[in-house]
Parts: sequence; structure tokens; C-alpha cells
Amino acid sequence: MDGFRVEIFTPREKRAAPVAAIALLVLGLSVTWALRGPGHTPAAAPQTSSLQRFAEFSFLAGSEAFALAGVSEHPHNQLESLARVSAYRTTDGARSWQRLRLPAGARGLPLAIQALSERLLVLTMGDPVGANPSSFWLSQDGGDSWRRFTTPRADHGSYLVALDAATAYLVTYAYSPGNGGPTTTLDLYWTADGGSSWRQTLALDTATPAAGDLEIDRPYAGPVFETPREGWIMSGSFVPRPGGARPVLLHTLDGGASWREVPLPAPPDKSFTLSLPVFPGGGPHGFLALGGAAGILVYETLDGGASWAAPYQAGVPWFEAGPDRWVFSDGRFLETSRDWGHTWTSVVAQLPPGLALGHVVAPGPVLWSFPAGDGPGYSTGTETALLRSLDGGLSWRRMAWPGG
Repeated sequence: MDGFRVEIFTPREKRAAPVAAIALLVLGLSVTWALRGPGHTPAAAPQTSSLQRFAEFSFLAGSEAFALAGVSEHPHNQLESLARVSAYRTTDGARSWQRLRLPAGARGLPLAIQALSERLLVLTMGDPVGANPSSFWLSQDGGDSWRRFTTPRADHGSYLVALDAATAYLVTYAYSPGNGGPTTTLDLYWTADGGSSWRQTLALDTATPAAGDLEIDRPYAGPVFETPREGWIMSGSFVPRPGGARPVLLHTLDGGASWREVPLPAPPDKSFTLSLPVFPGGGPHGFLALGGAAGILVYETLDGGASWAAPYQAGVPWFEAGPDRWVFSDGRFLETSRDWGHTWTSVVAQLPPGLALGHVVAPGPVLWSFPAGDGPGYSTGTETALLRSLDGGLSWRRMAWPGG
């Protein structure tokens, strides 16, 4: 799950981050899509010119995938300096890509794409540096046509996550320095009719700074929801700083109106990368992975998150969780676990000449590898590309890159 490596900002840090809303969106959707199977990870391919290719992929299966692809001067922070970006779809396992028509009347660039199925898409359009609010668009025919997803507010720090064609939630974050002192707001809205009407379930600000155990002035990751009622937030410190608070897992059963802390056994003591619970297959068996200086700690639950077992070390620096396996690669070797990270098997990947594995995801029986900016191939100087494996990661074939 790529949320392990996404940089998360505290409320105070968010005001200085021009792509804070997108960072939150990537985090939220990485977890949401993990529940459904597809992987979603930003990627950057090394090139010698100043403009470098990158792509953000959403793999649905062995043959279906979507991508936002373009070029940027900064592969590690593509959204700050996009030269161009387009949306693409493949139905033949990335042998070829078709460019999608963007919504008529949409302003800005495509910033994120959420693929709930090969037909149902949600596209975020806007300004990559956050100068203007984003707009959200729904397609029920694989991107051939779009309708605007009307929202109750148009804030700079907003992101929308759809659970299906009718059900979605909108998170809005705002910070204002103000003459009388800074103010921070966090609001949550729900729709059950495709955006025709909305219900607000959370409204935090300086005057109302808490909803149960959720406090707006603490760092947090999320929220992310499995259903219109049940959701999760992680709160606590995730960068070294004096007096940082330990990570706290928060749970809601009323659509985000109130939050309560769920005790974790042997909780890590601050400075951990916060992640969110994942329930592969949508059942009660799930995990929570928190990354720190000593590696990733994995908490496991068998009852939908009501209780969590004592943590164990994952044994790898990060991983992607698929519906039936966890995978990690250092560029040449592919590590695979089928028992939730307790044990791993290693194979030497058979790769096209001159290529290394990048970021590997396992949305189903077919595995994919692609450049990931700070991934193993990029850091060693070995070229990475879009690769596909049909035999569990033993052999890999180079596939077409979206946009040529």
C-alpha cells in the first residue's frame, strides 16, 4: 500500500504545502482501492532531459488499467511543474493505450483518477499548485462521457472519494492566518444520490476543535471510509519533533460525526509514518502498518478493527498489499508473502536486458512493475519501465507506456 511512503502533513504544515490536497487524496484513495484490489501509485521514469515522464496508474486486473501520464521537470514532485498530462485507458494489458476525452468545460489539468471498475471513474480536475479549487467528474462508461459531480463547497483543500456511482464523501480542509490568529477547519459531507444532495457529518474549527477523540490541531491521516457509516483516521506524530504524540487509531460508526480511540497493543512512541487500516476483500480480517526507524510494524485484526493483535515486523522496508499476497522488490529480487508479512519468499526476476523492477503491485494474478521515482531501479541508476508478469513474478515483459 503506497500510503506507507506518502508524505503526510500536519495541519500547520499543510498550509505551506501547495499539493496538500493531492497528497491527502493519494493517501485516501490508496487505502480505498486496496479494499477493491487495484493499485494506485504515482510513478516517475528517469530520463536524461530536463522534462521527465511520469504516470499515476490504477490497475484493475490483468488487462484493464487507467493512467494519468505526462512530463515534469521534477519527477519527485510532479504536480508542482507539470508541462502536460493526459488520461489514458488500456483494455489489452498495456499493449496499447487510448487517450481519454477530458470533461467538456473542465478547467485545469487532470490531477487524480479513481477507477472503481472498468466503467466507473471519478476524475479530479484543477490547478496542480492549488491556486484554484478542484472540480470532480463522474463517468459510467469508462471515460467516454462525463458529468460533473456537484459538491456543496468548492475549497482549495478538498478531495472527493466515491464508494459507488451514487455514494461519495467530500473532505474539505482550510487554513487561514487571520488577524485575530490562525483558524483551521475540517469538514466532511456525504451524498447518497450522486451529488444531488449532501449531508454534513463533521464540522471542526477553532471554536469546535474536537469530535470525540479527534482533535483538529493534531496531525492526522485520513479519513477513509469502508461504508457510509464506518471509517478510520490515524492521528499522532510522523516526523521527528520534540514532544510529538504517539500514533492513535480513531474509528467512527456514524459517518464521521464522532470518533473514538481504538487501543493498540504496544503502541509505537511517535515519529512513525501513519497509515490506515486495510481490509483486503472487505472482510473482518485486516491490518494496519506503521513505518518507523526500525522498519514497518504490522498490526492484525480478525474482528473488523475492534481489537488488534500485538505488532510484528514486516521484514521489508515497504510493500504493496494485493488481495492474495504482499509484494516488494529491490530491483532484481521479488519478495512475496502470502501470510500477511510473517514470512517471505524470494525469486530472481527474469527481466528484459538493462531493466530493473520498480514499484511492484499485485491487483490480481497478474503483477505489474513501473517506475516510482525513489524506487530501487531509480536509486541505482538502472532503467525501469512498465513491466507485466503473468507467472507470479518469475518473468517480466516490457509494455507500452501511456502516451507513447
